Amino acid sequence: MKLMGAKWSIEILLTIADLQVTGFNQLHQSLPGISHKVLTDRLKQLVTYRLVSRTVVERIPLRVIYKISPKGSTMLIILEQLNNTSN
Repeated sequence: MKLMGAKWSIEILLTIADLQVTGFNQLHQSLPGISHKVLTDRLKQLVTYRLVSRTVVERIPLRVIYKISPKGSTMLIILEQLNNTSN
């Protein structure tokens, strides 16, 4: 999957998994060195591939929440298995 080879994709997925449920700003603060644009682009891709779910909370101010989807959980298991076999 081309997306997983893109810089930051795996780090974003792992960070969302660690935080369980997160907003954009919390996620951005948890990933030092990533720009707003790159984070936005990668999140859009992860949502498009259904690895991350995006929920808009209707309140003032408007809030968007990201969390790992079932498909994303499966991807994390695969990544963990790959990591275990390479060690």
